Amino acid sequence: MNVSIRQVAVVSALAVLSLPGPAAALSDGGTGEWAVEASTPPLVRIDMDGGSWCALTADGRILWGDASGFSEVDGSGLPAGAEVRDVACSGGAIFAAGRYPLPGGGWAPLLAARSGGSWQIVLGHDNLLDVVGSCWGSLGSGVLESVDDGPSGQFYAVGWVEDCGNGQPCPLLVLARPTGSWTPCGNLQGCQAGVLPRDVDCDQSGFCLVLAEKSASGPMHGLGVYALLTGTQGGRTYLIIAPSGASGAHAAVDAVAGRVGIGLIRRGGSTLAKTENGGTVWTIRSLPGGRVDWSAVACPAADSCWAAGSGGTSAMYLITMPSGSVHVSPVDTPISRSTAQVTDIDCAGAECVASARGTAPGNSSSGWVLRFTPSSGGGGGGGGGGGGGGGIPRIVPGMGPSLPPGLSLPTFIDPAILGVMSNLTSVPSKMDLSPDSPEVQVGEAVTVYGRIEVQDNRPVSGEVNLTIIGPTGTWTGQAPIGENNSFGVRFSPTAAGIWTVTASWGGTEDGSVDGCSASVNVTATEPEEVEPIMGSFGLLGNLTPVAPADPDSESAADVLGEEPAGAPPAEGHILVVGGPEANPLAAQLNGLLGISLEFTNEQKTAGRIEVSGEVFEFDDLQFGRADYGVVAVAEYEGRLVFFAEGFTRYGTRAALMYLASSWMWHPNSSYVIIKWSDADGNGRISQGDVFRVLASG
Repeated sequence: MNVSIRQVAVVSALAVLSLPGPAAALSDGGTGEWAVEASTPPLVRIDMDGGSWCALTADGRILWGDASGFSEVDGSGLPAGAEVRDVACSGGAIFAAGRYPLPGGGWAPLLAARSGGSWQIVLGHDNLLDVVGSCWGSLGSGVLESVDDGPSGQFYAVGWVEDCGNGQPCPLLVLARPTGSWTPCGNLQGCQAGVLPRDVDCDQSGFCLVLAEKSASGPMHGLGVYALLTGTQGGRTYLIIAPSGASGAHAAVDAVAGRVGIGLIRRGGSTLAKTENGGTVWTIRSLPGGRVDWSAVACPAADSCWAAGSGGTSAMYLITMPSGSVHVSPVDTPISRSTAQVTDIDCAGAECVASARGTAPGNSSSGWVLRFTPSSGGGGGGGGGGGGGGGIPRIVPGMGPSLPPGLSLPTFIDPAILGVMSNLTSVPSKMDLSPDSPEVQVGEAVTVYGRIEVQDNRPVSGEVNLTIIGPTGTWTGQAPIGENNSFGVRFSPTAAGIWTVTASWGGTEDGSVDGCSASVNVTATEPEEVEPIMGSFGLLGNLTPVAPADPDSESAADVLGEEPAGAPPAEGHILVVGGPEANPLAAQLNGLLGISLEFTNEQKTAGRIEVSGEVFEFDDLQFGRADYGVVAVAEYEGRLVFFAEGFTRYGTRAALMYLASSWMWHPNSSYVIIKWSDADGNGRISQGDVFRVLASG
């Protein structure tokens, strides 16, 4: 049975993993280095304002500083007991987002701005009901989790309230402008009850990304990235890229100039989502380098980003995306991963700052501000951080910089809640979504039909955004809206389990028709019979990798995202990882296809592979630099047995990578011979290396 996930017909941006091509030159936007600009209390957030910065400490204090030093901002004007979750600064203004306790119990969301040495409450308990009263009948406790600056003195804040009158939490999106007039700031398409925004990042054109969680009570729970464009009432995307089990602490987003957006999320391994057109199309790639619990990302340019998180091998990483590939490189910083953690990064052009906190017992009360100053070249397009020049005075207790001329804080409120705007009259719509069959076998095609119903029966046009989440990954794309407001997507599940299809439409561009969304599940079951060919790898839900010892067991866990077994299971299909010297099961089962790998000289620079009666000889083996592997499949007592074996650990890992991501290029083959070359010279298998298929049969 030859089945490929490329059979999805309507989804135009289907993302599949493939073996990397030849190494491409890295570009980090010029030379430079990270250096300590200030030693501070432990820091959790930071934001640039020209040559200055504002930061938030782990215990909720706000700092303002630059290369000459820093001082604490007087917080006495904030409500009693206020908890600040995030800060942003631009043009000398500071905004703080968080919450504060109410006398009768519960919490009110807080958005405050500092001007002329005093704080103004932009959004709080006193005006929250006035803002959303026409939308929600009652409100529970609320919080604003994140704030960021946008163009022309605008600030964006996101959070949620625990109960908006329907017993579920509802997201809160606030746009503050420097004038009393305001227009809808856009909507989070697919954003509904149960969505909890965690972070927002905006560029200087007003394009923003919002990181959000969906509660377990929602139709699809986990982590999502929303793309939002201000001034527009429809047509933005909502993409879940980490199903249930992920945590908001393990993700980061950055909006880059030119409507480019980056999202990093840990999902088994590490996942990167990138849009280059404001969220209309997303590309999803797995990142090399193992699991990292991402906490920060900032991109000086559209093809290079600084990123940080815990659980990896470095305190900071440089992620570059040349010619469609992805490279992740550890970065030398003045702090050590073993004793400290980078918590946030912000860039303005090529110049960047980062906040950090100590994690070891001896330095847990320490923090740092790091600054990257390019010594040549530049990062190009500029990230989402505030632009602005230097020369902004430092805040000292009881004082502060003046706001830009014409900025009037009392008229600064510009809220937008889920695209339900108090100054906008719109017609509601709803979406029907259903598959032609709720249950199919793996490899069978299923068509999901949808229709948008508008209350006044008017026709609509444009595209519906689609997200398909299955056991093997997430894919996104669009489907055109056709006659009778109908659309459809046809795809073939590649693994047994639940496949969730979500369709969302943002409404009309003029805001006259509201958006809508719907989700439906399709259950894929394993076919009764599978053939001993490569194409069957994508059909099996009960395949157990067997790798008794490291380094092969570690490679299997990294590449396949699951811990291998030490011995074969009593039932189900098997993947043999490693050759007979490392895996006794290989010695037992290699005879099914006559598989053997042996060195033919004492220096171990030459060798031969035999499989299915064919012999392949090589004379350029070099440990850690060049290796060969065999990927094969056979049938044994009604079970399929896959093999991934190399001369050394490197060939075995390369064979695993091929089997995990590129088997679909030779679906009818029973074996494939591959060669790995260490093109980037780092002595390990990475995305920059060269992988070649030499033969198949």
